[in-house]
Amino acid sequence: MLSPLAKGLADWAAQEASLRELHMRIVESFVAVDGDYLQAQPSFERCAETTLLISDMLTRLDGHQRSEQLPGRPHLGQRQVTVTVQSPIAVTPRLSDYQQNRRAGRAAVIALTEDIRQALEATIH
Repeated sequence: MLSPLAKGLADWAAQEASLRELHMRIVESFVAVDGDYLQAQPSFERCAETTLLISDMLTRLDGHQRSEQLPGRPHLGQRQVTVTVQSPIAVTPRLSDYQQNRRAGRAAVIALTEDIRQALEATIH
């Protein structure tokens, strides 16, 4: 059992360690928010990422978040996705080439991968 003095000193040391940990988390947030990062390649994604990091940092500075969980993040707006469906790529006719031997199998996989790459690139507008 600890004496009151030892317990008080242990509590004080634990509080100090907790504050130092919080300080390091805040420093990490500041280091991650670099003005050159956004200027180097301006994009919506980088702007949103910087905004979220600043929000996290301000929440931690406000004292609302001392646990290891990330604070609640702001909603950055609607997102829109366009999906394009390409024609199917026939795999069955390539099966006999794949099953011949290792060299033919590798060649069949490379050819199929290339066809998939070309089909994906054709969907990008």
